[in-house]
Amino acid sequence: MIVDDEPYGRKTLHKLIQLHCPNLSVIGEAASVAEGSQIVNRADLVFLDIQMSDGTGFDLLQKASPIDFEIIFVTAYDQYGIQAIKASAVDYLLKPVDVFDLKVAVQNAVGRHTLKKNFATRENGSGLDSDYRSKRLILPNLDGFQLIDLEEVIRCRSHKNYTEFFLRGGKSTLVSKSMGEYESLLLASNFFRIHHSHIVNMAYIKGYKRGKGGSVIMVDGSEIPVSVRRKGDFLERLLGI
Repeated sequence: MIVDDEPYGRKTLHKLIQLHCPNLSVIGEAASVAEGSQIVNRADLVFLDIQMSDGTGFDLLQKASPIDFEIIFVTAYDQYGIQAIKASAVDYLLKPVDVFDLKVAVQNAVGRHTLKKNFATRENGSGLDSDYRSKRLILPNLDGFQLIDLEEVIRCRSHKNYTEFFLRGGKSTLVSKSMGEYESLLLASNFFRIHHSHIVNMAYIKGYKRGKGGSVIMVDGSEIPVSVRRKGDFLERLLGI
């Protein structure tokens, strides 16, 4: 769905999507906050302008709540980046839209949407069943997706809006999503967030070093700090106390 109060903007973006994003189908357009708020929930992905004649894209999101679609902001203004992040937008594209940036944003949106569908929230809210080893993470990249068995993940580290996954065999992969995107899925399995920047697979902890918070030694040789406030819960989980 494309929501933009400028007819030329809608037409241009529609054409770019047709030419460069063959996995998308534009199912509708809207020219205002009022119109858009009534129809956006039909879509999986919404390209949303910010400044419109009857309000902003953020106003539309409030009216359309609950939100069950991915959001890519497309705007001529560059000062709304923080608000876009708070709105959980996939990306923030500036007009005129760069084709490469558009393709990357769409790939990330499709990856996030697929991830949510594959791990749909169930009654227990975990999105995972007890046999987590049979589950896989879907990690988007520029070529498509990488499928990772949860048991392959040793640990992951946050890099602001990116997450690096460290895998068995010395491999690692960096994805353009915050660690918070994956936290609920991982913590419902055999993982623990020992630090604001680190989540570890409990099965791959080799040892623990004492200290104010202490640190864990992982099977890949890495030493990861444990935050002071998480130490008690972590040791309780680790030792089965």
